Amino acid sequence: MKEIYSFIQQYIEFPKLDIPEDINVDYKIGINDNYIEEVALKLRNHWQLGCDPINNLANLLLKKGIIITRAELKSQKVDAFSKLTSIGVPFVILGSDKDSAVRSRMDLAHELGHIILHSHIQQEEFQRNYNIIESEAKRFASAFLLPADEFAKDIYSTKLDSFIYLKQKWKVSIAGIIVRAHSLNILSNDQYSYLFKQISAKRWRIREPLDDIIKFERPNMIKEAIELLIENNILTAEEFLDSIGMNHKDIENLCFLPNGYFQSCLLYTSDAADEGLGV
Repeated sequence: MKEIYSFIQQYIEFPKLDIPEDINVDYKIGINDNYIEEVALKLRNHWQLGCDPINNLANLLLKKGIIITRAELKSQKVDAFSKLTSIGVPFVILGSDKDSAVRSRMDLAHELGHIILHSHIQQEEFQRNYNIIESEAKRFASAFLLPADEFAKDIYSTKLDSFIYLKQKWKVSIAGIIVRAHSLNILSNDQYSYLFKQISAKRWRIREPLDDIIKFERPNMIKEAIELLIENNILTAEEFLDSIGMNHKDIENLCFLPNGYFQSCLLYTSDAADEGLGV
């Protein structure tokens, strides 16, 4: 993805990374939850999001200079990962083999938490404090997607079915909403335990209501950039593939292009050349 991005960047200007340099100036590993809440709210304010639900998190992060793709990670332990590259652009890779759009959104917000809070931490220090750092990223993700004051106004009932509506509004899993409400002391320990017992009884830990309705967010910026270059004859499909030096199927998968996109472009070019010879 870094190679593809760097190549396309020669032709198209992508959004610059829009994260305030001082947003995390007082961070230390093991910082308290209030600090993380404040950082999440600062970022929302900087991006002028207010406290409303974020309709499309993937497109938002693309506009703020973060590159996103999906890949089949083939791991039950890894849902996503991120990296601040040597060209100064953060890349997030989400698991394409996960079956819940809202959980994928939470994974994306989790990786945003790592980018905001932990990009400066060295690998050895990260591994040594792994559990603490993961907990901080989870807290950031919940605080960013479910801002405390506005979210709290929506908790009008502790009946499990009432959380289905909240899932539809905020695009966060029912389990994630309950965890957030408990962390904000909106739900007592007993209410929290009872709700999760109900979730287990209904087998919602595996698949929740609305999982088959809420659609996965498709980060299309790189896809649209490639289409712009090829379909406006700035580059031919052959020139693009030769420059990248990757299998066309891998590029299509990473960039959300339709399967067979490059083959159809090459076929169209070949047909057009044959027609020209016929004339």
